Amino acid sequence: MEKRHGKQAMAEHLRSNEQVQEQSEAYDLSCRRGQIHPIYHFGDDVKDGEDISLTPHELKISGFANPISLDMDNPYSDMC
Repeated sequence: MEKRHGKQAMAEHLRSNEQVQEQSEAYDLSCRRGQIHPIYHFGDDVKDGEDISLTPHELKISGFANPISLDMDNPYSDMC
């Protein structure tokens, strides 16, 4: 990395990453001490069959504004 970006760029990156590293270490320590508990709400926002619409051309999922287009070239279609 240093050969590609230079010593100054690497030093700046290390300086800018110090705060991230400190926060990460503090969070890890809090977790190991049992001071932070994960938040998980089982079953919240789970999609089921009624939330999904599938056609040969697109996939729609409720809660998402845009459908996923399935119209694309298949590079393997000529192999069959």
